[in-house]
Amino acid sequence: MSNWNTIAASDVLAEFTPAEQARIEAVQGASTNLAAILSETITELRGIVLSLGLAVGTAGTVPNSFRPQVVHLSRWRWLISLNTAGIALQTKQREDAAKSAEEVFKMLRKGDATVEPVTDETAPQANWNSENKILMRCHPVTRPSNETESQYANANQVYP
Repeated sequence: MSNWNTIAASDVLAEFTPAEQARIEAVQGASTNLAAILSETITELRGIVLSLGLAVGTAGTVPNSFRPQVVHLSRWRWLISLNTAGIALQTKQREDAAKSAEEVFKMLRKGDATVEPVTDETAPQANWNSENKILMRCHPVTRPSNETESQYANANQVYP
């Protein structure tokens, strides 16, 4: 599994109880608004990572270590955008989680937080069946005095 993954609007909605989800679904255009806000938050985080001179994963992915912050911040921004329909869902705990996420983003901007590097799952993890290009002193080699014709792969083949 890669350490940079996507976050969908359903991941943010999973943070709500079923009763809250039903209330949210009654709001016209709430789900499309969530997708746009989530996309903006993801773009913000990726921009911060790029500004630090670090590599980012494929489009739309975020580091797994910052996944909770993206979800909390997107959720709060979305609840604020719902106006009167979102007021009942704007709890102190959710506001505190968003403020904490903002603090983590600020720490990241200053370089006080680290981002895990992007790993490519398709790249081979080792150089299997390869020989060292620079042979070390302890590398076993056949000494010329110990060689016989039978040690060669095509010892019996005659070349013109």
